[in-house]
Amino acid sequence: IAEIALEMNKTVVFMGQDGYGAYFGSLGDPTFNRDPNFDKVRLDFLREKLPKSILVTDNFESHFKFDDREDIMREILDSILEASPDLERISVFGHAPHISIDHVDFRNYVAKRIVQDGNYNFLTTMKKFKTLQYEKLIEELIVREYKEKKVKFFPTEQFYISPTTGLIQLVGREAKGRLLYLDPGHLTYDGANRLRDYLKQKLFVG
Repeated sequence: IAEIALEMNKTVVFMGQDGYGAYFGSLGDPTFNRDPNFDKVRLDFLREKLPKSILVTDNFESHFKFDDREDIMREILDSILEASPDLERISVFGHAPHISIDHVDFRNYVAKRIVQDGNYNFLTTMKKFKTLQYEKLIEELIVREYKEKKVKFFPTEQFYISPTTGLIQLVGREAKGRLLYLDPGHLTYDGANRLRDYLKQKLFVG
């Protein structure tokens, strides 16, 4: 996103929270080690700077129970709209699908398997978690309650899941055989680059 913004002479500000939850302007969640004052800083920034558009995305699949996600997204969107009611749009992007493997040292694991097996066939067992179930829930919420408030949902799973097998694509042909995933839940630069044209169109052009 930063590269695209520079290319198009746009200004972007990233206001993440280091993976400790996605609440935005909430009363706080004791499950996470998070500073509730940080949400206030973000909302005060919106009130002062009045950005034209906001992108919202997070790894809800790992951070929250499924039953909570609709309430979490509703709280996030309501807080943003209250702080900056004249936004042109809020773009909610889905998360890249998780892979069903529990290896912290993912890259070394893949490298060892390639040497051991002599091929990439073992990657065909990398199925996705239920990220799509979350995405459908959030998309339905936005269409049902926020369609008239310039909030749109953009899925991303289609860039990483094979339409024929339903399995995650871990090696990109356009990336000359390099891995698209850094670990089970994070993309490499090559993996993120699959979204470049999509993000450019949805965030800065369309």
